[in-house]
Amino acid sequence: MLHLTRNPAKPLSAIANRRIHIVLTVLALAGASMPGVGCDPQNSTPHANSQTNSAERSESPAMEIQNARVRAVPPGVRVSAAYVIIKNNSDQPDRLVAVHIAGVSGHAEIHETTVDDAGVMRMRELSAGVTIPAKDAVDFTPGGLHIMLMGLRREPQAGQTFELEFEFERAGRHTVAATVVAGD
Repeated sequence: MLHLTRNPAKPLSAIANRRIHIVLTVLALAGASMPGVGCDPQNSTPHANSQTNSAERSESPAMEIQNARVRAVPPGVRVSAAYVIIKNNSDQPDRLVAVHIAGVSGHAEIHETTVDDAGVMRMRELSAGVTIPAKDAVDFTPGGLHIMLMGLRREPQAGQTFELEFEFERAGRHTVAATVVAGD
């Protein structure tokens, strides 16, 4: 349970509003991360062999970043999640070590959502990054691996784009335009 002490300089209504924003953000992201909850079957997550818009794709000889998208959030919420497919075309495994939000204050973290035997969902940061196996692809999807975008200066709204920079141990940095979509 969250314990709050009243700050006389901050009205109780502001504290209550902040708690509501936090709860709504957690529920929105948790709903996006739970299989079958809030999913639109016509807008399901594509697989690595799907065709994508060139604005959502970054290619290099070694790495392809496909279907980059950011989840839209309600007004006032400054936390969201990004999803992509990363395909390693090289003969060597590589590691995604960081993701940066280009041109927007805030930071990004690589996260994983898991569900334990009791059905409790847990999200944790993968500070060591994620290995992308040689000649294989890794999907960052709701309910699994994803990129948390935190401390955003503006809330992601459908139709906008965010520049995300992916940093790999071997392949270096790759920037991709991620489209903001509702209900991923």
